[in-house]
Amino acid sequence: MSRDFRNKPFSIQRINSTGKQIGDYSYPKLFFIENFLRIIINSVLSIQIGPNWWGSAASPNLQKSANRIRIKYQERQALRAGHALPGNHDIYYVYFPNLIEIIREHAHHFRLVISNIDNLIADVDVVVNGRNLVCHMNYPSEYDKRKITELQKTSLSVIDEIRKKGIPILVPL
Repeated sequence: MSRDFRNKPFSIQRINSTGKQIGDYSYPKLFFIENFLRIIINSVLSIQIGPNWWGSAASPNLQKSANRIRIKYQERQALRAGHALPGNHDIYYVYFPNLIEIIREHAHHFRLVISNIDNLIADVDVVVNGRNLVCHMNYPSEYDKRKITELQKTSLSVIDEIRKKGIPILVPL
């Protein structure tokens, strides 16, 4: 049941309630999924290409985009002390769809480690819209919520598969 405040008279309490409902259900799952993608990209490509995989695996356009985003964060941080940066690795400065593009472009590396990589790519593509709705303060459908939950479960099984193959799980630093 959604507490969609947009179809009712204005109420601060209703807006807060709606945000809590959407955030409590979806955001932790999306946080996990997005960071899971960063971690498996880093883990697999660090082994398949090398620890400095970013320079050869990320397209020149993606590298430029990540650098622009990094600079914007650094400028904001310089203006207002106390702002955090997303991370040190360039992978923290790309958008969600860019993560799946890295996997798609290097599927041959991932296929050696993740047996159902094509299904994973398709599953991530399905949740992009629902993810964007949640992260931009809108309402995912029941379908979107179900797909987000399914992808989180799939992500856990992918981590197990990677571990069973002896690949270390490497959080990008």
